[in-house]
Amino acid sequence: MKTIIRNFTSMFRKFVSASLLNLLGLSLAFASFFVIMTQVNYDLGYNKSFTEHEKLFRLTMNLGPGMEDYGVTLPRPLVEQLAAASPHIKGYGIEEGWTRFDQFLVDDQEYSLNLVYGIHDYMSVFKPTVICGDLKGLNQLPNIVLPRSEAMRIFGTANAVGKTLKYKWVEGWIFNVCAVIEDYPENNFLHGVSFRGTNENEGNYHNWNYQAYICVDDVANLPNVITAMRQKAIELFKDDFNMTTPQEEEALQVVLTPIADTHFAKDLSKDSPDIKSVSRSSVYLLICFSLLIVVIAAVNFMNFTLAETPLRIRSINTQKVLGASTACWPRPSSSVCWHSWGRWRWCMWLTT
Repeated sequence: MKTIIRNFTSMFRKFVSASLLNLLGLSLAFASFFVIMTQVNYDLGYNKSFTEHEKLFRLTMNLGPGMEDYGVTLPRPLVEQLAAASPHIKGYGIEEGWTRFDQFLVDDQEYSLNLVYGIHDYMSVFKPTVICGDLKGLNQLPNIVLPRSEAMRIFGTANAVGKTLKYKWVEGWIFNVCAVIEDYPENNFLHGVSFRGTNENEGNYHNWNYQAYICVDDVANLPNVITAMRQKAIELFKDDFNMTTPQEEEALQVVLTPIADTHFAKDLSKDSPDIKSVSRSSVYLLICFSLLIVVIAAVNFMNFTLAETPLRIRSINTQKVLGASTACWPRPSSSVCWHSWGRWRWCMWLTT
């Protein structure tokens, strides 16, 4: 090992510029690989921070020709009926189809919050880590749930349960903090948002402004869940939406998108501005590019290193001429070889 390091430092002293360029190229390649794979990990891990994320699905519907603008968002009572269609559905959450930036006052200081409006136990389906308080407090209006970062920013403490915020635009409207949760990671569609309970549009089939999420007991039961929900949807559409033809019935489909795949679903991001969609093929292409960069850098490194081979051979030959013995490398264990070892030390000094 000492000889390898000695030869390396020797070549580095003789060819500083070439050695620096060689090392710099390899370092830049690994740095590029790290940066690209960080973005790949961000995209492929999107929404996977949810507990049991593989059992969590976004509920949408295909409604056939003439209703292309519907189905991504749904009416509240329709979601409630579909969620009750199968015993394999453990829970569901309904939220308004957009987030709002609302202004609040705390001790005459103004704060802006990114709010998601959820129906009843909306948060229970996502199973956040509760720091303090109770998420069921969202059922009692007007209450609010804050992530840790927002609680620290506004109140200076994570234990903000019981504290109040005054709504800026309505006189006398005060919100109570009923719970504080841990922040979701950046690669999560609920990152940085606060939650407010609402109870609007109960029984109203004409307000198609809600996003729906369901949690199943086992992924293996997903086909049964979809079949039961579709049958229920056909019954409801025949009664409430005047669906009469077999073509309309055949076109009606229930779609359950895994929560981790919503990041790649362009049909969801088109009508849901809160969902940031990317192309899955672009992510895989980034992986190929990153590997290609490392392979090219490794080949270049080997080419530059092999280009120094004649100089290394000349150094070895010089050592041989001066009497260096491979049998006595790096230091003789026998007194017989001490003379050869001395000549080897002398030739090493000459060649370095």
